[in-house]
Amino acid sequence: MIQRLLAISLLFLLAGCAPYAKDIKVSTEVGINADISLYQNYNWLNIITSLNDPSGEWQPPGFDISNDIRLLIDRELDKRGVHYNTTSPELAVSFKINVNMQALKLVKAPKSKQGILINKPDATLMVMLIDVASKNIRLYVKYSG
Repeated sequence: MIQRLLAISLLFLLAGCAPYAKDIKVSTEVGINADISLYQNYNWLNIITSLNDPSGEWQPPGFDISNDIRLLIDRELDKRGVHYNTTSPELAVSFKINVNMQALKLVKAPKSKQGILINKPDATLMVMLIDVASKNIRLYVKYSG
């Protein structure tokens, strides 16, 4: 049961972030007795986006990352027999994206070994599947890097 949810989590990671950098961290939390096969349908909750990108590097004009992530999640749920349904959903699905293109990181300069600040863009994607009847989170996946 838990292995199945972990497999789904990994598929979300592979589908949404592959190929991925070494600095991406993944954490997954699964609700007690969580079994995705018990659910047949879902609906979307609000999607939250926090973007600090004054120069427009993260999302060029005409590119909607939220829509792409939503389509990937739709595809993965549909593969597992969980279908989109707005009238009587058993699961509520949501995700949150935080992006800071101006984040800084302290690193050591190769020659002097002194600390210097470099631009190191940072992003986090959190995906949540919530049981509508109990209002309990059944799956929580967080990717950051």
